[in-house]
Amino acid sequence: MFIPEKFRYKTACVLGLGASGVACANLLRDRGFEVLVSDSGKGAAPARAARSLRKGIAFETGGHSAKVLQAGFIVKSPGIDPRIAIFRLAARKGIPVFSEVETALALGRAPRVWAVTGTNGKTTTTALLAAVAREAGLRCHAAGNIGPPVSSAAAAARPGDLMVLEVSSYQLEDSSAFAPEVSVHLNITPDHMDHHGSMRSYMAAKLKASRAQTRSDVCVYNADDARLKRLLRSVRAKKLGFSLADRRQEAFFDGSRIRFRLGRKVLAAAPPALLGKHNIQNAMAAGLGDLSHGIALAAVQRAFRKFKGIAHRLESVAVKSARTFINDSKATNVDSTQVALRALEPLNQNILLILGGLHKGVPYRGLLPLLRKRVRLIFAIGKAAPLIRRELGPAVRRAGTLRRAVQWSYRLSRPGEIILLSPACASFDQFRNFEHRGEAFKALVRGL
Repeated sequence: MFIPEKFRYKTACVLGLGASGVACANLLRDRGFEVLVSDSGKGAAPARAARSLRKGIAFETGGHSAKVLQAGFIVKSPGIDPRIAIFRLAARKGIPVFSEVETALALGRAPRVWAVTGTNGKTTTTALLAAVAREAGLRCHAAGNIGPPVSSAAAAARPGDLMVLEVSSYQLEDSSAFAPEVSVHLNITPDHMDHHGSMRSYMAAKLKASRAQTRSDVCVYNADDARLKRLLRSVRAKKLGFSLADRRQEAFFDGSRIRFRLGRKVLAAAPPALLGKHNIQNAMAAGLGDLSHGIALAAVQRAFRKFKGIAHRLESVAVKSARTFINDSKATNVDSTQVALRALEPLNQNILLILGGLHKGVPYRGLLPLLRKRVRLIFAIGKAAPLIRRELGPAVRRAGTLRRAVQWSYRLSRPGEIILLSPACASFDQFRNFEHRGEAFKALVRGL
């Protein structure tokens, strides 16, 4: 656990000049620490990022020097490979390593923290949790993967504010004492195998969203996910389950409305008008989290009614010549693409699917049952294109670039069909992030 007073007169070293690393370095500096930022990247990008550092913060790029090992503690930016040499050297010298999330929360002034994790659905659920809280009149900061880094939100928060955090396995893996008032676990399927190395390590990271919670905290979980139920058995927090079918759970769906069971009361709310049963699950999780902390059902109902979804997640872009374009760039893993294909099934139309990007270690063969039922043509882009073609067969056309995939899919589509960008891959081979990829897709569609 990071205790600021214990390290008050020691130098902090932040590894990584990404948005989270810069925000954390600035927060540490604002709280009186001497700070060094070390980034292994070369060229103009890290130097450009360093311009956002506060005056007095030292930085180095192009590798991690011996200066890192002179620090009193290290803050690891999310996503940095925990197996690199600098961490072995730090361990030998007894230098503690903390996550950006725990460091930010220890330095912040907002004691109330709710956290959402899961392989899929995190952003939508985090946005819904925050929307309901704001409808109830709370001053609320949504941060983490959903928007600003946790350090930026912690710097802006005031006593009494609520922080609703979308936390990934990258952010959780280095967190030893993370204990939110409310944790939400949506689902768990294979993802980030390229980073974690195994499903066991990935699940261990996800468990850290709840492992340090106490009996006075709340753990909201998907009772339809058997793997998740097993993972959470040891959690001490009060568990509240949600289900699409099981009416014994604290939240369930009756076919038209979400029912919330709070003690002897059963309250009902219409779900947000979003595609797919997975969004009903997201709404159940969010509503249960808010209601468990005394927020009124009326605030839940108002927020659900107003909520229109988030960019890059099954986002309707345009209809051109009776072809519907949908941007699902946030589908950065195979399971997310499966969710998208299931969500579109009620439309009963053929789909032309754009897949690909940077491979994350999970096979694409799991898509085959849905592809055979729902998809007429696949356009593969990015570094994963050859592998996608090998695994998914002759329906795949290697477009290479997103521009070519959009142009080919439009030319080969028929009236009434859907052209869906749902890549099942990370974006970093051709784009800065999934948002950049999604915006590029929308611009290409507008330009047709």
